Order: sequence, then C-alpha cells, then structure tokens
Amino acid sequence: MDDRDLVTPAQLTGLRPHLVNLTRGMLSDSGLATTSAQDVDRIFAEHLPAFVDGRADVPVVLWAHGGLVDEASGLRIAERQVRWWLDNGVYPIFFAWEAGFSDALHQLLGSFVGGRGLDAVTDRLVEWTVRHLGGRAVWGSMKSSAERASAPDGGARLVAQALGAFVRDHPGAVRLHAVGHSAGAILHRHFVPVAVAEGAAFDSLSLLAPALRVDAFHAGLAPLVGHGVAELALITMDRDHERADVCAVGSFTVYHDSLLLLIRAALEDEELTPILGLEESVHADPGLWSLFGPGGPADVRPVWAPTAPGTPPEAASTSTTHGGFDDDPATMEGIVRRITGRLAQPYPVARAGERAPDVLAGPAGVTVVGATTAAAPGARTGARRALCVGINAYPDPNTLSGCVADAESWAAALVRRGFETETLLDGAATRQAIVDRLGGLVGSAEPGDVIVFQYAGHGTTVADVDGDELFDQALCPVDFASGALLVDDDLRALFADLPDQVNLTCFLDCCHSATATRRAYLRHVDEPPPEPGRPRFILADAALEAAHRAFRQRTGATPAGRSTRGTEAMREITFSACLQSELAFETGGRGDYSRIAVPLLDTAQGTNQQFQEQVLAAFGRNPRQTPFLDSAPSAASRPLLAPRGTPEPAPDGTADRGTGSRAATVLRAVADLLD
Repeated sequence: MDDRDLVTPAQLTGLRPHLVNLTRGMLSDSGLATTSAQDVDRIFAEHLPAFVDGRADVPVVLWAHGGLVDEASGLRIAERQVRWWLDNGVYPIFFAWEAGFSDALHQLLGSFVGGRGLDAVTDRLVEWTVRHLGGRAVWGSMKSSAERASAPDGGARLVAQALGAFVRDHPGAVRLHAVGHSAGAILHRHFVPVAVAEGAAFDSLSLLAPALRVDAFHAGLAPLVGHGVAELALITMDRDHERADVCAVGSFTVYHDSLLLLIRAALEDEELTPILGLEESVHADPGLWSLFGPGGPADVRPVWAPTAPGTPPEAASTSTTHGGFDDDPATMEGIVRRITGRLAQPYPVARAGERAPDVLAGPAGVTVVGATTAAAPGARTGARRALCVGINAYPDPNTLSGCVADAESWAAALVRRGFETETLLDGAATRQAIVDRLGGLVGSAEPGDVIVFQYAGHGTTVADVDGDELFDQALCPVDFASGALLVDDDLRALFADLPDQVNLTCFLDCCHSATATRRAYLRHVDEPPPEPGRPRFILADAALEAAHRAFRQRTGATPAGRSTRGTEAMREITFSACLQSELAFETGGRGDYSRIAVPLLDTAQGTNQQFQEQVLAAFGRNPRQTPFLDSAPSAASRPLLAPRGTPEPAPDGTADRGTGSRAATVLRAVADLLD
C-alpha cells in the first residue's frame, strides 16, 4: 500500500489546525504534509482562539511521537488522536518530526533476515552489528534533528515563540501540557525550556518510555520542575517487563530485550549509557531517585507499568511494550484525567489486525514487537461487540459518582480485547435507549459472535406485576423515576432472541444484582447500613412502585411468558457485583467491583469460572459484597469472552461453584429450587 493511502487529503485538511510537520528540525516543505510559518501563525491566530472562545484554563497539549515513526505513521498517530483530544476538551498540537531512525533500524536489523540462523544470533552480536554498521551515527543524527527543531531557525522554535505570544496576549485562557513518547522526550528536552523562556509555562510534562539520556534530562528538564513545569510524570515499564520486551523480525526474535536497552547498549556514544526510561537507571542515579523514589516531591509522578489492579486511573498504565504506551488506553486516559480532572471519551484503539501507527514496516519487513496492537486473547471468530452503560446523573438525592468512569473503563478494556464498543452515559441512558441498543446487539448477532452488556448504576427490587414471581429485580435507567425500570423479565425477553452459538456475557455493577437476568427470590428493602462509600441502591417506595405499575400498563411492557427457569436454561453468562441480598458500593469515584474486575480483565485468559475466582480473591477475606457468577453449569467452564466452540481448558477438578464460596453455592441451589 502506498504511504499516501494512509492519510487522505480530507484527513490532512482536518489535521492542519493541529499539525506542525518537521523535517530535520525545520518546517517541512515537502512530503505527505507540509507546514509553513503561516500555518503555525494560523494555529495561534485563528484555530486555537476559536476553540478557546473566551473561556479560561482551556488545556492545550503538545505531543511529540517517538523515533520508530516515519512521516506517514506520525500523521496517522495525529489523525487517530485529534478527535479524541478534542472530545475530551483538550486542544492538541502534534509535532510530526521525521526522526529517520525507523528506516535505519529496518536496514540494520534486516541484515539478520533471510535464513541466517536467527536462533543462534546472540544479543551481543546484534548490539555489535548495530553499533558498527552505522547505528550510532543514525541515532546521533536523529537527536540532532530534535535539538535543531528548537534552535533559532528551527520549526519548534517558531511554535515556542507563537505559544509565548499567545499566553501573553490571552492571560489565563490556556493551560499548557507536553507529552513525549520515546525519542519524543528528546525533542521536548529542547522545546520545553525554549517555550518556558518565551513565557509559556507548562502545567505538566509527561514522558512515556523516554529514550532520553539521564544527563540530558538533568541538564534540560530537571531544573524546570517547579520553575516552568508544575508537574512531571515519568511513565515507563518496570525493569522486569523491560527485559521481557523484544525486537523481532516477523516471527523471529532478533534482540531479546527492549528498544531502550538496545539504545543503551549500542546506539549511544558510551556503552551502557543511563537512559531515563529505564527503571534501573532511575534507581542508580541519586538525583533521579530523589525525584521519582517513594519520598519524591508531590508534583513528580512515577508510573511503573504495568500498574497493579486497583491503581487509581490517573496513575495507571497497562503497557508491557516500549512502543505500546501511546496505544495503551490506561496510559492515555490517565494523562487526560490528570490534565482535565475527568475522562469524557475512552481512548480509541486500533482494531485487531489493523496496522498500528508506529509499526516498523519497511522493505526489510522488520517489526519491533510492542509497536503493534496485540490481538485479543483467545480465539477470534465473528464479531465482537459491546454495550457499556454508566449513570451518575440520577435526580437528587440519588446521584452517583463512579458509574460513568466504570463504564468508560469497561469499554476501554473491551476495546483492548478487540471489541467494537458503544457507550450510553448519564442522560443518554434512558430505558428506551438501553432496550433499543441491547435489543439491536442481540438481534443482529450471528453464530460465532461474542457480545457484552455492561451496566453500572442503581439497582432495585419491585413488586412483580405479571404474576410469575413475588418480586422483580430491576436496573434503574436515568429516567427510572417515571416507572421506566428495566426488570429481569425485560432482560429475559431480550435475551430470548439470542441465536445459538453466540456468547453473551453481562457485567452488572449495581446492588442486588445476582440472578438479575432471571428471577428475584429475595427482596431487600431495609435502609443501607452505615458503610463507607455510596451504595448503588434505590429503595422502591410507594411512589416508585405506583409509577412502575402505571408504566407497565401504559406501555404494555410486561413480556409474555414466565421467568421460572433455573440455570440450566440460561443462555447468557452474568457476572454480578454482589449477591441478591447485598449492596454494591462505590468509593473514591469508582465502583468497588469494577475497580477490581476491569484490570483483571486485561490479563484474563482462562474460563469464566477462573475469572470469577480471580475477582473473588482480589476482594479478599470477609468482603462487604460478594461477586457472583450466574450461568448454566456448562458455561462456567467455557473460555472467558471467547466464541462458542472455542476449545475449553482441561478440567482442573473444580466444580461449578458460582462465586466460589459455600454460601454462594447454597444460594444458587436455593434459587434453582425456587425456580
């Protein structure tokens, strides 16, 4: 495919208000996209003022990509990100700088391709070859381009000057943030000090796996912390995952360490040069350790990826490859949360099989593993689609605070597993919208598809109105007060249309959610106990009960048939935040269940039952809520979120245990007997 097919003319037109294209440090006047001094002027004289529109403290981010990126791929990064930044209320400006390192690495590592006994090639030989066949010269040239960009005649210098003038002419209008990935940290090592000198101070500087020498950091950026850069974040892999990353040609591993370790060993002038993005370099340098160690300043944030489950989202990263940070939703969403204090839209990830923007693909066919988006775990046949619902904006006094963040987090995790995901948040999550979207998801599914329904919001129980049981469990859409509840009978009717050989999995983070797609056999109407956190629970008083009955009569929303069925008849798989007699809590702006379960979803590759047991174990002993798995017994042993028919793991001797506890087993048995 021709590089010009990667970014269309229409996309380039849309990028111009956000693009500064550089070649060897100068504004680019040739190639796929050009940037003139007039283009830079228009960004700050027309486009940015139109976005600010008289507001104050509008965030502006200046992004510099890494050295594994040619011009076309740099433009693809910008094209994929620009709408996401804007939707999150941030004005992005992208430095697309033709680092030149990608093509050189093709040639250098390509010398090992062609049936030359790759398995016998040692890492030391790779380092020697890269070093002595011109690798140092190419790397040095790339660093010179980054430095020249901020020289008096450089293209980034023009941006710094225009940025400083804008800040002076529009005091309080914007807050500036800089992000540099890999070698992009080298460009920012020169650009940020120049911009600060021009009067453009930065609220934050985020360095993702920075390929920056430690001495260069000390000389250029460290003095600015607290003096032109208010907050500094270092986001990179811990030492074990750094060592586990590899450089590969096709399916062959050429170098058994990460790109940063190759740079340190072979591309800098001195072997084993300390590099800022390596954890061991941080530990070895007293100045760095005083910044990034446990007792470091509050305005300096180290993030060692992958972070542990339950890490606050603003400090999370799940990248396990050098090239993966700018494709990692947790990393990118954490940056937005630190910049804006919220996340309006989850990060868009390249679909499985799609060429990632920073893949090394050239005549030599070299790929650096970690620059690509990994395929979803498990088999992938048919479509993978999900609907994620999160509601905070209930009428007072029922407002919640963590459900939107939960839905966004589930959506991002499902995208990472290859799902096409739609969200319904707050006011958009009416009963009718949920029914329409969920009905469409089920009705359009075909054999081999995997579909997911996720819900975070209030739950309740109400008196049954159609005579098939005593009580109905219900989800509470944003318009629930009108009687527009989504009861278990509604979900059963929607799921009745599920075609054979379709995997439908539900994740419900609300109170009384166990068996919420089948039948209520208990009713909890007591006031919630004085627990820390907020329960996701609506007490169905007389007014809500009356509104519910009137809604069902008015709309004819009572489905035909009876909900008396046991687990054997279940076609869906439902993971719930708690037992039917329990409350589901949210604390610290997240649901307790979602905060624990979502990070586990990223690494889960076993069965539904094994995932359930991992979640239970993460809740610890004596939890205040007990997550529950509700499914047909045979479904518990199927692979999680895999197409029906995917080979199942060998039996491990464990029975289908629901929540994995004796109490839950008894509870399930009672439920089936009552059915």
